[in-house]
Amino acid sequence: MVTVSDKHIFMITVTVMDTTITVIVTVMAMTTRAIIIKVMDVACFAYSSQHEASEILDIKKSIKMNKPLKLVLFYLSFISINQRLTESATKLTNIECKSLDKSFSDFKTCRLHVPKRGVIALDVHVELLQVPVNNVTVNLSFWKKVNGFRPFLYNITTDFCGFMAKKKRFPFLKIFWEILKNKSNANHTCPYVHDIIVKNLVLSDQMFNRLPAPPGEYMFKLIVGAYNEWKAEVKAYFDINLNSDRF
Repeated sequence: MVTVSDKHIFMITVTVMDTTITVIVTVMAMTTRAIIIKVMDVACFAYSSQHEASEILDIKKSIKMNKPLKLVLFYLSFISINQRLTESATKLTNIECKSLDKSFSDFKTCRLHVPKRGVIALDVHVELLQVPVNNVTVNLSFWKKVNGFRPFLYNITTDFCGFMAKKKRFPFLKIFWEILKNKSNANHTCPYVHDIIVKNLVLSDQMFNRLPAPPGEYMFKLIVGAYNEWKAEVKAYFDINLNSDRF
């Protein structure tokens, strides 16, 4: 290990089949967790260039490391990539945004993008033109594609300002909000006096473990209103391909 100021620099060698990749990893804080995350990223990158899903990683570090990290890397080297390093089976496939009252709000951004290989992220930027907004209604519905998209399980309409003050009243909306909140600047109670931004939202299998959703194509439809009038509509399409033993 080489220390430069408060940075710690490691050289890690990952071997998969006949391919060996050596990279330099910089960790800002000397913590086992941070280093493990970096190692997993390197391992995923090495695996992505291979075609065999059941190969075993031989992860070695060419410099001296502390005992806890040695034990963790030893364990990782015997884990099947097919079980631990597979990409998420839940992915966004499309996004549609529509303003229903352009004098009140409009979409500056509504897109999917690929921040890195195998990852699809969502960006939405809604410009609010009449602030403050202290009266918000939302309708959230869950749809499944069966000869076209059909309503599936949930369709709720509620006072969003009331929900933000007391989230336990609506379990399904709470699940949706848990997906959204860490990637949005709307995670506070009313009023809203700024644009609403969702940035780099990526779906994962774990987000849907609490929903009884079999594999298939789905859609979240969100309609947002203010002062008893619908103002905007967003449709997010995604695939769920979780194994049945997760439900």
